[in-house]
This record gives sequence, structure tokens and C-alpha cells, in this order.
Amino acid sequence: MIKLDHFTIFVTDYVASRDWYVDGFGFRVGFDNPEAGVGGLEDDGGVELILIRRNLEVRERDCALTLQCDSVHDTYRKLSERGITFVHQPMHVN
Repeated sequence: MIKLDHFTIFVTDYVASRDWYVDGFGFRVGFDNPEAGVGGLEDDGGVELILIRRNLEVRERDCALTLQCDSVHDTYRKLSERGITFVHQPMHVN
């Protein structure tokens, strides 16, 4: 079987993006080069998220990340208490 090892997303502010994933979701920094605007973040499942600084125009998003957790409501509450903002609270979608 082929397994996903890592994926890359482009960000306008590397340091702010890195800190958001580390502080908000607990990802670990695998490698980090703020001067070059590039780094890799690791999750507990072994997948690495590569962040690369690029000048981006405002447009539709290029990708959507889906993160798994034990309880979406508990995780939403804990992240909200830590200052993470959401567009809306968890809801059931049909």
C-alpha cells in the first residue's frame, strides 16, 4: 500500500502559520527555517505538513485540511478557550 508521507501548503506568513498549527493543534516542528520561510510540522500519525512562504493573491483556497479528533465538541471548546477562532461552532451537516 502507498501511504501519504507529507503535503505542502503555501502561506503568506510562515512564522504566524507555523505558530498557529503548533500552538493551536499541537503539531511538532520537524524542521524550521524562518529566514527562508519554510518548515515542516509533524502530527502524531506520521504525516508531515510542509509550509512554504509565498506571496499569494486573495483567491479561493487551494486545499482544505481535515483534522481528526476524539470529540469535535470537546476539541472545539478547548481550542476556543485557547483563543482559536472559528467561523462557526460544530454542527451536523446532512
